[in-house]
Amino acid sequence: MSKSRGAASAGGAPKEPQWEPSPPDAIKAWLEGKGPAEFAALEQEGRPLYPEAIHRHNPKSGNMEQIDVMLRVPTTMEQLRARTNTLDYLQQHAGLDARPTKVECEALWGEDYFDNTDTVFLLELCVLDVEPLANGVRPPYMRAEFLDKMHPRASLHAIYERLNFYQAIEDPRVTELTEEQFGQTVAAIAKQRNLSPLVVIDGRAHASFVISMAERLTTFLTAASG
Repeated sequence: MSKSRGAASAGGAPKEPQWEPSPPDAIKAWLEGKGPAEFAALEQEGRPLYPEAIHRHNPKSGNMEQIDVMLRVPTTMEQLRARTNTLDYLQQHAGLDARPTKVECEALWGEDYFDNTDTVFLLELCVLDVEPLANGVRPPYMRAEFLDKMHPRASLHAIYERLNFYQAIEDPRVTELTEEQFGQTVAAIAKQRNLSPLVVIDGRAHASFVISMAERLTTFLTAASG
């Protein structure tokens, strides 16, 4: 939050942020698409921070409102920490003697409720104040329970989807192959006689790559037999 929106008082004590009307072109900007250079990402301790906003509909005014935040893609350790925080919270909530497993939590509350809780605790580590307080102190309104209380569930899921989007942007692997890249990869596999060249391709693209090879081989065999 900017200081004008109540991120911190003169004494450094954090205050709850205030919702502001969303710019009229906020949705239009995303519908038109953005390239990586247009994200205006900052860098903090070697990690990109992406300017974002959490939106909600105000039923009283009928307006769309937003709170400006910064997002960072979670590290593996942060994902582990978020999951541990989720399990500890649910243990306390249910009054259990020991920390439950994910399977046990899903049996008690259902997969949807567990996923929603897990998402909020992950966002606690990924949603940052626009102007962070000194010494990396996290304002109380950025904590999981407050995020869940303050923001609509749909808004939090929208921010979570943006995180997945930024994670894909940061992935150095190829997600879509050009015709030339496809030929180069097939040739490399044939030369190496193993699948090691596939390491440069995003795992989500492996299936389409194999299917494409199968289709082209089938076309070749059909033409040769004819």
